[in-house]
Amino acid sequence: MPDNVAGLLSYFFTPISAIIFLAVEPFKTIQSVRFHSFQAIGFAVVSFILWIALIILTIVFAMMHLFILFWLVRLVWLAIFAVWIFLMYKAWSNEQYKLPVIGDWAEKMARG
Repeated sequence: MPDNVAGLLSYFFTPISAIIFLAVEPFKTIQSVRFHSFQAIGFAVVSFILWIALIILTIVFAMMHLFILFWLVRLVWLAIFAVWIFLMYKAWSNEQYKLPVIGDWAEKMARG
């Protein structure tokens, strides 16, 4: 399997595929696959935390009849989805796009 496909799949079935690529030869030694796998794991963790927070905000805003804010929360969901698609595209293109905090951590983990 080419490296760019492995990088894309790291994001697609996150975090399961990312963990598999970090454990299986030859992918666990390829720096670009390691970077995308670690960044996919970090993105999944942050997305999950945001998901919990957004569910709580959605419930609160719906209960308070603040439907404009309710729809703003929906836009955040859409932004998370757009970033996920963007990261898969960058991996497919053999580019290492670094997310602001997660990317630095992923780069450090991929080297070490």
